[in-house]
Amino acid sequence: MLQWMEAYTKSLVRHPDQVSLTAKEGVMVVTVNLRVADEDKDLFGGRNNRLTRAMGTVLGLAGVNARRRYVLKVAD
Repeated sequence: MLQWMEAYTKSLVRHPDQVSLTAKEGVMVVTVNLRVADEDKDLFGGRNNRLTRAMGTVLGLAGVNARRRYVLKVAD
């Protein structure tokens, strides 16, 4: 799932080489940290965080099958 999320994010941004996706696993929660270039942060912050919420929804649905909760955070 994380590989798909990284490939999808790289296809959206202007600087795909600066995209990094890390996951920190807890007991029942997986926190996914997304880092992008400064120029690309406007994609994830504008319009009420619409893209970030959509990607978080997809991660959440993937977590249902794995019986885990995925949380997406975009690094500042």
